[in-house]
Amino acid sequence: MRRTPGVQAYLGSRLRTWRTENNLFIYELANLTGIAAPSLSTIENNKAHPSANTIAKLLKATNINISWLLLNEGEMER
Repeated sequence: MRRTPGVQAYLGSRLRTWRTENNLFIYELANLTGIAAPSLSTIENNKAHPSANTIAKLLKATNINISWLLLNEGEMER
C-alpha cells in the first residue's frame, strides 16, 4: 500500500521557495523570526518538521499564507 505524503512533507521546500522569492538569506529569516538558522536549514531540507510554535513564529514574522505553506493551496503570500 502506497502512502501519500503528509501535510508537512514539502513544507520545507515551500519555505525555501518563499525565502528565495523574497531575496532573504537564511540568517536574515532567522533574525526576522527568532528561529535558529540551523533549525531553518533542517526544515528547508525536509529533514525535520517544524513544531506548531515554529510555524506560528514564521507566520507572525512574515506574510506567508498558511494555506500555501501547509497545503500548497492559494497564493504564496497573504
